[in-house]
Amino acid sequence: MKIASSNIQLSDLPKGSSARIMEVDTSEVQMALVRLGITPGDTCVLASKAPFGDPLAIAVNGTKIAIRKRDAAHVWVSVLKN
Repeated sequence: MKIASSNIQLSDLPKGSSARIMEVDTSEVQMALVRLGITPGDTCVLASKAPFGDPLAIAVNGTKIAIRKRDAAHVWVSVLKN
């Protein structure tokens, strides 16, 4: 697995920023996202963060989902320019 140096972890994405999901580096998190219809190549927006930063709410494919910060750390994204 080679992660591009320009990619960041979803858990580090600033609130309100858009990004393209590039890679998920654990099979457990990848399968959980696939069950929700979320795959690499999808565009997401970090909609909000709960107090203390966990969980995160991301808008993707027309819906919002909550994801634990520790799981979001396994999702690598490329930030999109607005």
